[in-house]
Amino acid sequence: MTADAPHFKIRLPRTLKAKLDQASRLSGLSITAEIVYRLEDSFASIETKMLEHRFDELDTVNREIDDLQAFIDKGDADKQAIENARTQLQSLQRWHELLIDQVSHLTMEVSKQQEQSPPKRASRK
Repeated sequence: MTADAPHFKIRLPRTLKAKLDQASRLSGLSITAEIVYRLEDSFASIETKMLEHRFDELDTVNREIDDLQAFIDKGDADKQAIENARTQLQSLQRWHELLIDQVSHLTMEVSKQQEQSPPKRASRK
């Protein structure tokens, strides 16, 4: 933490302040470092969860694309049903591309945060 970092006051419930004091003593970090560590960790967790959600969504879209492609390739449905399936397939393929972009962006963000974040519970003792 640098001396030129912004300062601000915050009101905390006494019980939360006591928990921060105890965590600070146990970790050997200053209370400011403890708070910064916990905040950074919480933001990293959010982006990690977003990334996991996007991977799950990508798996679902991939299965739907495979199912539609198999339906189209089978070719035993009427012409209108196959045309509808092709339209759905094109929409899913566009969504797939957007998901790939989002996964790529989130992966870079999570990697960046992991490089910048302090080591877990590094102690100054």
